Amino acid sequence: MAELSWKGDVASEIKIRDHIVTTDSNSEEGGGNLGIKEQKDRPSSFVELDVDIAVDADTVDRARLEKLIQLAEENCTVSNTLRNAVAPTVRLVWGE
Repeated sequence: MAELSWKGDVASEIKIRDHIVTTDSNSEEGGGNLGIKEQKDRPSSFVELDVDIAVDADTVDRARLEKLIQLAEENCTVSNTLRNAVAPTVRLVWGE
């Protein structure tokens, strides 16, 4: 589960497990440059996502490992969601 907290202006903090990521705009776009941001679009968006997989396995059969990664990517809910450009629904949940 991810938890997003507004930190003022256009800055946000995203917590996932023990990890924290800060997002913010640069000063020209109304932010304090406190975190990462794609600066080519307004509003900002991510345009590319790279995933590197490190494998610690008892095999040296690279072809089998590549096939396993291919199958995992093809059947991954997150990859398929991003690939198909899901339309988000954003709503305020108050007092629940």
